Amino acid sequence: MKKIITTAVFCCAVILCFAQQEQQYTQFMYNKLGFNPAYAGSVESTRFQVVGRQQWLGLNEAPSSQVATFNTPLTSSGTGVGARLSRVTIGLEQQYNVEGSYAYRFDIGRGTRLGLGISASARYFNIEYQNARPTQGGGQDVAIPGATESKVVPNFGAGLYIDGPGYYVGLSLPRLLESNIDLGDEETIISREARHYYFMGGLKVKLSDKLELEPQLLTKFVSGAPFDADFNLTAHL
Repeated sequence: MKKIITTAVFCCAVILCFAQQEQQYTQFMYNKLGFNPAYAGSVESTRFQVVGRQQWLGLNEAPSSQVATFNTPLTSSGTGVGARLSRVTIGLEQQYNVEGSYAYRFDIGRGTRLGLGISASARYFNIEYQNARPTQGGGQDVAIPGATESKVVPNFGAGLYIDGPGYYVGLSLPRLLESNIDLGDEETIISREARHYYFMGGLKVKLSDKLELEPQLLTKFVSGAPFDADFNLTAHL
């Protein structure tokens, strides 16, 4: 088996979208299970991965995210399961997500496999209002709760993932339900989980016996937000 040295030679960072609720990761190809449940089982053997992102180094309470994934095939065709645990913090807010995925995979000809995946998840939202420190005027803002508020929100997702000789494509919707994520007790619902639609794809281009280039693309669509894309080019030596 050839030794592969992976070098990211070009990376376009994701664009901030006002309506996006999902955590942001560059280098998405190392976190496919987080975007598409149909990726479960597509690896050759059991795989554990840990990915972290720290934004705006040196700034207190800046966005920070960590994710750990488990992915394993169950059959020779690649039918498999996956699990994912993630943590996101920004300011006073913390989010924890636990997710399990299952994908059924079958051959569709010419060395290509189609995977159909489903997932179930639960997100824990927590805001520690008591740690707020006003920058002007001092005192306590009566409009801000004085204690921690939290909520657990379940959801489901689905996707498809096609992998063939030297390429892959995938479509997914990780959160089907537009659940209420307000932490207060008010009857009027202000915030809901937004549906995020993802398309991913990659293609290996052989330039010589010792060099392959693999452009990879992840696009995201959320109603009410600008178009968002992450493009990477990887060299395999």
